Amino acid sequence: MIKQILKYLPFALLLAIAITAIAYNAKWQKEIVCEQINIVIDSDSVGNQLLTDEDVMRMLAQNGDVVGKKIEEFDLLKIEQLINDNPFVSAAQSYFDVYNTLHITVTQRFPFVRIVGQSDDYYIDTTGQLLPLSPHFAPRVLVASGEITQGYRKNFNIIAQEENDSLPAKHSILNDIFHLSQAIMNDDLLQLCIEQIYVHNGNEFLLVSKIGPSKIEFGTMENYRQKLQNLRTFYESKKSQENWDNYKAINVKYNNQVVAIKK
Repeated sequence: MIKQILKYLPFALLLAIAITAIAYNAKWQKEIVCEQINIVIDSDSVGNQLLTDEDVMRMLAQNGDVVGKKIEEFDLLKIEQLINDNPFVSAAQSYFDVYNTLHITVTQRFPFVRIVGQSDDYYIDTTGQLLPLSPHFAPRVLVASGEITQGYRKNFNIIAQEENDSLPAKHSILNDIFHLSQAIMNDDLLQLCIEQIYVHNGNEFLLVSKIGPSKIEFGTMENYRQKLQNLRTFYESKKSQENWDNYKAINVKYNNQVVAIKK
């Protein structure tokens, strides 16, 4: 009997040590605190950012001090939701490493057209999301102005509205501006030439060019892709380049026609 007890005694001791170590480790884990924060925000090709590390820190501070707080008290999902609520943020991720550092990675939104409306100014990003102006910098993007009555609305997405709303009456000039701007920016030549979109006569557009005749009568969005292709062909033609100074405007309103208006 004693021999049998002695036989299993080492295993019992190891089990007791293991249980004690686990219990101690669990207690120790509860006392670990956040040592520091590392924030990474992506930027565009020239390093511009719509928000800064300080902006993210202010968001985190809404729930009290971060550094020195016990790690077990952190709700990482809540932190990500808090950051994602910022209109400039597309996505946020957070995690702790073995050195007790809280890492936060932020993917920001990138505006590609600025709306200078009759009530306020704002941006539209590449996904169709409306963005307010940033206090940190003003990105050099395509500008749309003129008869634009729609103001900024938080969490409003043009594409989502198009997909979920089947009522034609809900269509707005912002939808047209988004698709026209997108087509211009996706063309390597036109994005270098066109700097502004002007809305007039309700639903017609006037484009402003950096080179050649500055005024381009575009008309409505009907056949807009073909109109842009015709405009590109005009820009690429040798004859038009040789006569830049003789033109005061270009008209692409009519089907498969580019009319160069002389001075």
